[in-house]
Amino acid sequence: MPKKPKTPAEQAQTRARILQVARKVYAEEGYTAVTMRNIARQSGYSPAALYRYFSNHLELVRSIWQDAVDRMRDDALAAFAAHEDPMDRVVAVLRSYATFATAESTAFRLTFLQAKVPGEDAELFKREGPLPNLDPREGTSYRLLKEAILQAIAAGRMTPVDVDIAAQTLWGAIHGIVALPFNFPRFPLAKDNERLEFALRMMVRGMETGGSSPPLAENVSQSP
Repeated sequence: MPKKPKTPAEQAQTRARILQVARKVYAEEGYTAVTMRNIARQSGYSPAALYRYFSNHLELVRSIWQDAVDRMRDDALAAFAAHEDPMDRVVAVLRSYATFATAESTAFRLTFLQAKVPGEDAELFKREGPLPNLDPREGTSYRLLKEAILQAIAAGRMTPVDVDIAAQTLWGAIHGIVALPFNFPRFPLAKDNERLEFALRMMVRGMETGGSSPPLAENVSQSP
């Protein structure tokens, strides 16, 4: 009797399981360990089964990256929608980036800190881009950050600036803050939320045209 085809929900579950194993292998053994045969063995599926979901190891790696980008975007969308004030939206989108980096540290590290690849694959990614179907200016948390800045300028809450320069500077600062523990794990750093909230307060205060700066998180004390 022929095996009953998997339902769409079951297919999605299998694909997610394969990605979970591939992400673990990538994190623990490195990029070169992400082969179709190795992932099939460690996930308990046959290589033929993997090829029903991913055409090759490049698509598998790109799916790991894309999954992180999509989840970060969804977090940013939720953060953006939770506020009406445009300055609060700027802060919320930036904070969502940092929160994702902490809560999803493996996905963040593999996608945003450890995305370099060796050999022929590197040349391919150089020609096509890591995610060739993704425009980083659209469909990402970066677009939402720009939108929040534009709204803040339009509302007279933020000094008129070049929106791309402002967004990239804010993003770069927050990225640097959340990357510190990954790059300097033995350095006696202050708590993640303390560094983050201090940076948010200082950056936003410097860009506001008036009014009070957004408050720090409740569990972070404000210094005079």
